[in-house]
Amino acid sequence: MYITLATTIRIVPQGQQLIIERLGKYKTTLGTSLNILTPFVDRVAYRLSTKDQILNVPSQDVITKDNALVKVNAICFIKIIDTQKAAYGVENYERATIGLVMTFLRSTIGRWI
Repeated sequence: MYITLATTIRIVPQGQQLIIERLGKYKTTLGTSLNILTPFVDRVAYRLSTKDQILNVPSQDVITKDNALVKVNAICFIKIIDTQKAAYGVENYERATIGLVMTFLRSTIGRWI
């Protein structure tokens, strides 16, 4: 009885969203509130934070327009807007974001500096 009740009721705190799968397939995204699930059929697949996150981009060497080698450090601030795409779109959204930031830094610094 208690196990069924515990798997049925989900309280999602502010700043989080839950991705629910029914029998292994995406069903819905639960926002902040009291939510009721179908026991033993629905499960929480992902729990993602919708707060601002800080990602530390590793330092990298960049070649400028005049062929000088410059070491660049960066910090990236991200906020998840679409939790379904963050969960199912890429294997690891943090690594994907850092890769995009590193590529953008290299191309921007190489073009303008």
